[in-house]
Amino acid sequence: IQLEMVTIKFVLKCLTGQDSMFAKILQIEAQPEHRFYWQVVEAKRYLNWKVNQADVQQLIPQPMSTRRRESIRTISLLDYDSALYHYTKEDIFQYTTSRWNLSLRASMESLTRVDQFAVTPRHSKEQLSELIDTVAVMDIPLVDRNLSRQRSTEVIGFTHGRSFRFQDFAFSFLRYDRTVVVPTCLECSSLPDSAFHKLFECTAVVGVDELRGALAHIAEYEVNYHLAIIFATDKDTKIKYQELVRAVVEQADFGDNFLCAP
Repeated sequence: IQLEMVTIKFVLKCLTGQDSMFAKILQIEAQPEHRFYWQVVEAKRYLNWKVNQADVQQLIPQPMSTRRRESIRTISLLDYDSALYHYTKEDIFQYTTSRWNLSLRASMESLTRVDQFAVTPRHSKEQLSELIDTVAVMDIPLVDRNLSRQRSTEVIGFTHGRSFRFQDFAFSFLRYDRTVVVPTCLECSSLPDSAFHKLFECTAVVGVDELRGALAHIAEYEVNYHLAIIFATDKDTKIKYQELVRAVVEQADFGDNFLCAP
């Protein structure tokens, strides 16, 4: 998406530059076989969005209220008011975030996790997709610049859960024992191990009841808590999440010796 935005800005600069550059872009637009044809199409997609700012998620062409909805490839750059060729930093920011939101929502299948122990998921994928709002969390990152590299790595590791410190991932990747479907936690030995379990369930982690209570609205998303914490708009929530991760890391052995077993 970042590369797409650079391309769009370049095409728009050509459209507002010298007549020769404007003519060249129009020539490319008329040649679908041209290697830069789709870059021009992306610029038209942006122009179309700009006309329809009332619905920033709608990226399907509908540039003129007097025209029926058409394929963006059939709409000419000349159909747009030339004033739209000019853009501001805010325009690009808003369009970029709308593209990220659209891309993330289209990827819900890979972003969400399935709880194999739940008879009925507590939240549907449609409900989870409503959490996604890159604009709202732009200034509230999950990992801020003040965190050390080690702590940043820990927070990210607990968020995506794909780390050898968690037995569910370790066994699924290394497959030491193919008869073990979900290994139990090496700390409490009572429940299947995972990043979610370590953070919100493990009884071997003590002194974190207050933090877990403050993050109950994140834990309610269960195995999909990563979406809830990434798109949480409360800075204090993310700080408490960082503190909880740190507390778990300090107390849990994670059984690294088991991961080195033959």
